Amino acid sequence: MLINVSFSSRVFPVSLKKAIISPIIKKHTLGKNTLTNYRPVSNIKVLANIIEMAAADRLTDNLNRNNLTENHHSAYLQVFPLCRNSCFTSKKRFHTCN
Repeated sequence: MLINVSFSSRVFPVSLKKAIISPIIKKHTLGKNTLTNYRPVSNIKVLANIIEMAAADRLTDNLNRNNLTENHHSAYLQVFPLCRNSCFTSKKRFHTCN
């Protein structure tokens, strides 16, 4: 119900927008004094991820129903469920398909 209310009201709950970002070292063999050896990790709430996946599913359904997808664009296709979150939330990631 919360997901439907979020969609119908076009409001994403403010409490779900907040996350704590912690630097995590990429490999324990890397130097701890070099900033580029770390990656940011956030504790995004599970409910926020569920709402995001529901939005991606609705978008995918709409694109497919209206024949608005192209074969070489994979960001919103069901064929690539593992990259759904990264494709949906990150503009810097690119995925190539044959």
